[in-house]
Formats: sequence, structure tokens, C-alpha cells
Amino acid sequence: MIDKNIVKKSFSMAVQSYDSNSGLQRSVAEDLLEFLGCIMESRKPAYAGAISQSLPYDLAAHEARILDIGCGTGGLTGGIKGLFPSAGIWAADIALPMLVKAGENLHGAAELVQADCEALPFKVSAFDIVASSLAYQWAAESLSAFREANRVLKKNGLLVFSTLGPGTLRELKECLSAALPAYTSPVTYKGPDALALELKRAGFNVEAIESRNTVRTYENMRALIRTLKMIGASPPLKGLSVGPALRRAERIYQERYPSANGKVLATYEVIFAAARKE
Repeated sequence: MIDKNIVKKSFSMAVQSYDSNSGLQRSVAEDLLEFLGCIMESRKPAYAGAISQSLPYDLAAHEARILDIGCGTGGLTGGIKGLFPSAGIWAADIALPMLVKAGENLHGAAELVQADCEALPFKVSAFDIVASSLAYQWAAESLSAFREANRVLKKNGLLVFSTLGPGTLRELKECLSAALPAYTSPVTYKGPDALALELKRAGFNVEAIESRNTVRTYENMRALIRTLKMIGASPPLKGLSVGPALRRAERIYQERYPSANGKVLATYEVIFAAARKE
């Protein structure tokens, strides 16, 4: 099980290096905003299933309330404000330093709240939309987090999010395991079917859920691990942080997953989902 204290500490320590190393996170947030825009207009996103209906009310016609869970330094939050300029925006994150940085980036565009996604400090039916980008994979219990999102949404309100799937960093996991057979990944990501089941158990009707792979390049395996550390998402590497095991894993990675320009490839499986409160 994921240790929330470790997650909070890791992201808090990465706050100064996060924005300059979070290219993937920015790209996924942009895709999630496109996804949300398509849902609002009852259009089919290029990478997700059919949308059954639009929201049953015009967000521009009343004081809509939108919550961004796991806001980090505010990338998705700012995009949401751009989509819904008249809405009230709240942004929550478990790491206080991230919220401080988000405040600097957002210039008052959102109300900032330190909060755990499994224990949100909001009243029942407080929001029209709950959004989250690449945060739910850090929940200790994603079902609990989805139930909290359901609790704070109005009836027929919308939950839209992105998260990481089980194919994420498969190359890194494979090469670390090859170099040190006793190595086990500290994080297990859920696929679309498992997430859809949890969303239904949490009281949602799932409107769209689908994954797609994105491949990024890094100078080498160490550069990949360093980038993960700079955004607070580095896996624990007991027995691999120094010495021959890590060097062996790096050689294996370079041999098995080279890019055309001599760098290495890394896959991220990103899942996009939309669900409506029953």
C-alpha cells in the first residue's frame, strides 16, 4: 500500500524542480482539458469512448463550483479557470509546498486547500465538477478517493480525471528486475476495467474510460530516474541506488530500449475517465 507520508514528503521536496521537469504532466493536463471540453459539448474525444450526454445545466448560467484534486503547482487548475472563467475554482493538494507554488502561479485564480483526496474538507454536494490529473495513482485506496469525490459532487455532477495505468514505465520495471531479481515495483497501477468497477462501486455512472500510451525519451535510465525524483515521483531503489546493480540495469535498459537518437525510451500508460454521480 502507498504510504501517504512518503508521497507528501516526496512532492514537498520536489516543489522547486517540479515545473521545469514536468513535461509529461503538462501534456496530460492539456489532454484532460480537451477531454473535459469535449464532454461539455457532447463531442467524442479522439482517445476516449462515446459521451452519453452533456451536463444537465449551463455552467455559464450559474455560479458553478469546480474542484481540482491533486493540483500540484496549478497547471490543470489554471486551464480549468480558462475554460470556465465565471466559475468558482478550488484546488487541493496533500503537499503544502505545492499549494504555495500553485498560489504563486495562479495569482488568485483559485481557493487553495491542503487536503488528502480520501478525506476532503468539503460539504456534501459542494461541487458541479471534480477534476484531477495524474493524482489518483497516489491514493492509498482509490475506491475511497472516488467515494469522496462522489460525496462532494452535486447529483449528476461530473468527475473527470487522468491517472496512470499498469503499462507505465514497464521498461524501467523490467530492467530493474533483470538486474536485481528480488526487486519489486513499489507502485501497482490499475487498468481501465478495475477503475471502472471502482467508480461504479463509488456511486458513479461511467461515461468514458480509455487508456493510451505515450512514449518519451531520456538520455539514459539514470536521467529518467532523476526526472522522476525532480517531480516527486521517484520509485524507492533499495539495493539499486549505488553499485553494480544499478549500472547493470542501465546497460540492460540501453540494450533493450534504445531510441533512434541513442537515448532510451520510456512508456507511460495514461487513462482518461469521465463519470457522473448517480
